[in-house]
Amino acid sequence: MKRFGLLSGALLAGSAFGQSINIDINAAGGAGGGAPSSAYGAAAAQPGHWNDIFALPDTLVGLKNLSGVNTSATIATGGEVVVSQFNGMDTGDCEKLMEDGWKTASVGSNLSMTFDIDHLQAGWYRIWVYADDPGDATTFARVTVAGTTYNVGGGRNGNALFTPVSHCKHIMQIDSNDSVFITVSNGTAVNGRGYVNGIQVEKLPERLYVKSNAAGAATGLDWTNAFPRLEDAFAAATSLGGSVSEIWVAAGTYYPDPDPVRADTFNVPSGVKIYGGFSGTETMLGQRNPAANFTYLSGSIDQPGTADNCYHVVTAWGCDGNTLLDGFSITGGNADSFNGWDYTGGGLYIRDSDIVIRDCTIFSNLGYWGAGATVDVGGWPRFENCYFYNNDADSVGGGLHVADGCAATVVNCRFRYCDADRGGGMDNRGGSVFLYNSVFQRNSGATGGGGLYCFGGSVTMMNTVFSANSSNGFYGGAVFCWGDPNDTTFLFGYNCTVYGNTATNTGGIASYSGSLVYLRNLIAWGNTDTNASTSVETEQMGKLSSGDGTLLSVFNCDVQGWSGALGGTGNFGADPEFIDPNGPNNFLGDDDDDLRLSFGSPCIDSGSNNSIPQDHGDVDGDGDTGEPTPLDLAGHPRRVDDLATPDTGSGTAPIVDIGAYEYTQVLGDMNCDGAANVLDINPFVLAIIDPAGYAAQFPDCSIDNGDINGDGDVNVLDINPMTNLLIGG
Repeated sequence: MKRFGLLSGALLAGSAFGQSINIDINAAGGAGGGAPSSAYGAAAAQPGHWNDIFALPDTLVGLKNLSGVNTSATIATGGEVVVSQFNGMDTGDCEKLMEDGWKTASVGSNLSMTFDIDHLQAGWYRIWVYADDPGDATTFARVTVAGTTYNVGGGRNGNALFTPVSHCKHIMQIDSNDSVFITVSNGTAVNGRGYVNGIQVEKLPERLYVKSNAAGAATGLDWTNAFPRLEDAFAAATSLGGSVSEIWVAAGTYYPDPDPVRADTFNVPSGVKIYGGFSGTETMLGQRNPAANFTYLSGSIDQPGTADNCYHVVTAWGCDGNTLLDGFSITGGNADSFNGWDYTGGGLYIRDSDIVIRDCTIFSNLGYWGAGATVDVGGWPRFENCYFYNNDADSVGGGLHVADGCAATVVNCRFRYCDADRGGGMDNRGGSVFLYNSVFQRNSGATGGGGLYCFGGSVTMMNTVFSANSSNGFYGGAVFCWGDPNDTTFLFGYNCTVYGNTATNTGGIASYSGSLVYLRNLIAWGNTDTNASTSVETEQMGKLSSGDGTLLSVFNCDVQGWSGALGGTGNFGADPEFIDPNGPNNFLGDDDDDLRLSFGSPCIDSGSNNSIPQDHGDVDGDGDTGEPTPLDLAGHPRRVDDLATPDTGSGTAPIVDIGAYEYTQVLGDMNCDGAANVLDINPFVLAIIDPAGYAAQFPDCSIDNGDINGDGDVNVLDINPMTNLLIGG
């Protein structure tokens, strides 16, 4: 089994980034005299021009890059030194580097040499300092690079270069005004002898490239020479000590190892932004198209079937908030072992990480818990614009599982056809979840919570739709909250729409066994169960136990069959008048469902402004999570005053609507299908010539949608503006 390891400098052989520079500290002639040839890369595997520094200290020398071209970089030398030559073990170019150099004048004294390399371009560098006395294997030099000290020296075989005997290497970030200051001394040791043979300045890449069919040198430095395997880029990013901030990955299917076994996984390096969805020619991030360039990370290894698939396709362990995985399809994980944590997180196992997962499709993964993804042991990851599809967990969390003591933010995500015993779409087991602007469709929880299952901890959900989810063995087709005796279970549901879900008991939202559920500005309509004794109201939402502290608090909600038995204020039971909840194909839980409010809906301007939570999901991306949530599920302003509708809610106008969508007038939408198109031409003409006839034929539409020029009337003056609107003029 191959594991990720540290890559040597050879992976970046031939890099000529900016001011990569080779320096030979040299004698004018004799043994080792003269600089190595340009073909010699030394331990850094950096071939190219060698600057020959043979003038004694107190000089300033301009430096050439690997191509032999003058740069702005300079080296200033200082100290009390003598030239040293020794014709011994090394041959060829290695002899020219290592058999001569400068050394301090005596043993046992605290003498030193200094080298100040200045005017380098800003960026990350690896500094290689060769400091071995070829004539004395018992001595060592103390090499200090930018404040970090290394002991270098010892016995070598001929032409052998390895740390710490022949050299040290130091990774550092240089700002535009910084320099590299190197001190070589003998320290205070009796056998210490300061010695220096040469220096290599290696400009490290800030971006690596991965392309499965790349035919170049596999250095990862550009598309032509891209790494063919993603794990090679991950290992290089780790070994380069923080210089790599981005990895670009071209379309293709990538597996975690060239000879994978089940325990192999893609270990995400912390602090690196990893982007998929490139064709392999782009020069700017904005040029990529993930929708056309599918980039798969797959755990489907070796034999057909899933039994031998990787336990976790992707692992993010200890990743900070600057880590990003963007534009990938993650599939084929099977977390079915009970060895360690291999029972959870088939697609993604996220542990103690604040990683951002963005624009990823997580599909067809298996596991005991959290088949699609698991958040475990601390951390606070963010899932943004992700699609959890067809993931299947034996126990909890088909799409996503959040473990005890963890947190997660889920924004603009979709959970569809995910299955589990509990929590087909998502399971929160003692964590803290902020679920904003998301959609749960056709997920199944066999014994509870087809869409969402809560057991301990808290879930705050805003602008979220649950439709066509099911629980055919217990409670809560959409959401089931069960009180954990060791950790109170909280659910806060604001401006959500719960429609057309089914269960054995309470197709909508069920609060059970000590859980505390607070619902505000929510629609619960068209949910059903198979219990013949259940009322229509309880099919929508129900407190299914009593005497144990179970709470269902309902304010400013539209609940089918509302009787008032649940208490609260601002509640009612009128048809919310969705535009087309089943969509044109009459299949609930599909892409074409339209659960927006139509004109005249009783949910317009009837919510409570005080029940709009903070924007914990940062749905508008402005970084302000303390403001009231500013957008609805469609990305429109959350509070819009419909002048044609009396305000029946609470607060200062504009009053928020009830449900996941804010009603917004669509100019030109004369048939109220939610869009302005050629289907609106005939209704528009009818509105002009016969307003009463229009009102009779389209009672749920506002004739004001035809006032395209905004003069307060619908007449022939609106014809040209309507024409321009429909043709995009």
